[in-house]
This record gives sequence, structure tokens and C-alpha cells, in this order.
Amino acid sequence: MALIDTLLRVELPTVEVLLKSHPDFFDEAIAPSGAAEFIGSTVAALAQMRTRGGGPPYIRTSSHTDSRGFVRGPIRYTRRDLISWLHDRRYANTAEEII
Repeated sequence: MALIDTLLRVELPTVEVLLKSHPDFFDEAIAPSGAAEFIGSTVAALAQMRTRGGGPPYIRTSSHTDSRGFVRGPIRYTRRDLISWLHDRRYANTAEEII
């Protein structure tokens, strides 16, 4: 039996069961690399969205200003915000999309 067949036969736990073992799953702060993987994007695309706007909400865990006056510091995202952001971008057809 192929590995994929085995994996497809495994019963996945329910969200309720998962949340019992990891209650903060949706509100956990994850790094841009994890956020990019979660939404099927790249770290560079997330960085561009932070700069240009229109991307998912993010958290700057601490901040400081560099010598050029730019705010710097680690960026994090929550899965809840990423899911909500993706949900807001669901369309039934291309006519619904407003750019």
C-alpha cells in the first residue's frame, strides 16, 4: 500500500479534540515563514503586503527605530487573523472580485 493511501485512511482528530490539547492554536503568534506557508504564499509577498497594505493583520512583538527612521522588530501573525483574511477573499466568480 502506498504511503498516500495509508495517510488518506487515517482518521483526523476533530477541531475540538485538537483544541483540548492545544487551546491557543488559533491565537498563537507564528513567524512570517509559518504564516506564508499557512496561506500558500511567500515571506517576500507578506513583506510587500505589509508595506503596500492589503495583507493580513500582523503583530510587531517589539519595535525600535533604525538609523534611517524605519520601525524594525520581529513580525508575527495569528492563525485566526490569517484565516479571517483568507475568508474575506473568497469569491464565487471573477465578477465578484473588486480590485
